[in-house]
Amino acid sequence: MANVLRVVARSAAEGGRGRRPGATMLIRSGAWTEECSRIYSERRATEVEWRWSTRARGRTTEPLLSLPGLRGLELRLRGVDDSCVASLTELQELSLIGPAAGNALDLSGLTRVRLAVIDARRQGVTGVRGLPTLEVLTILGSGGVAVGDLIGGPRLETVICQGDGTGPTVSLGDLGESPTLKRFEVTDHVVTDLSGLRALPRLKDLGLIGPRGTGAAAASGSGLDLLPLAEHPSLEWLRIGAQGRLQNLDALSRCRRLRRLSVDEDHVDERDVRRLLNDHPVLNAYERVSGVWHLSADAGV
Repeated sequence: MANVLRVVARSAAEGGRGRRPGATMLIRSGAWTEECSRIYSERRATEVEWRWSTRARGRTTEPLLSLPGLRGLELRLRGVDDSCVASLTELQELSLIGPAAGNALDLSGLTRVRLAVIDARRQGVTGVRGLPTLEVLTILGSGGVAVGDLIGGPRLETVICQGDGTGPTVSLGDLGESPTLKRFEVTDHVVTDLSGLRALPRLKDLGLIGPRGTGAAAASGSGLDLLPLAEHPSLEWLRIGAQGRLQNLDALSRCRRLRRLSVDEDHVDERDVRRLLNDHPVLNAYERVSGVWHLSADAGV
């Protein structure tokens, strides 16, 4: 494919995957050239999206170091040394998509990053956990990165683990404390352990959606045990799909703040659903829609 170089100015009404509305982005597919840097400066861009795959040795992302006012960066590179990213200390948004060139990357110096997207196939990424301004973290695919190694920090509120639909497993058994986390979304992963969620005392929104189609077979084993969620102090909304037959559904009766629950019809017994409604202090209504049980609390409760 021929090299592509263009500039996109975002309107005030759009942000796009968390980016700042109104920002100007330079999009590059191919080698970085002096023309790229010139246009970036002339158009007063503040964001870069750079894609390139090369077998040539010695290729680096060093030209990014000379770009004034760079605040947002998305890299989809193969065969390119991107270690200089660790020196871009003014970044507020960072996406590292695709496997790295083999170099370790310590991001602990990026103390202004609010939003980060990390590809789980990357080996040697450190310093994400504990970033002082990180609010939203997305982990893509599956690979060598452990979820617990990335989650943490004084302002982290949202974590999204997005699988690739092939049925990878993810354990939430050793997350470490994250006292500010409010939303945790896992999609296209088979979840094997929920015990680490006890270390998320402010968690309100939890989604655990397994792989459908060909990847769904991986979720057909013993099923997900919900006992670790018993007596969770803040959980309000829980969605579970394609995680095999659920164990200990009645443990949710001790989640006093739970207001909405959705579970696959095939993975729970209707008698257990009715029993949960009887035992839970707030949930008091349910319906079945497109193969999913939806339990809820009346608005006045």
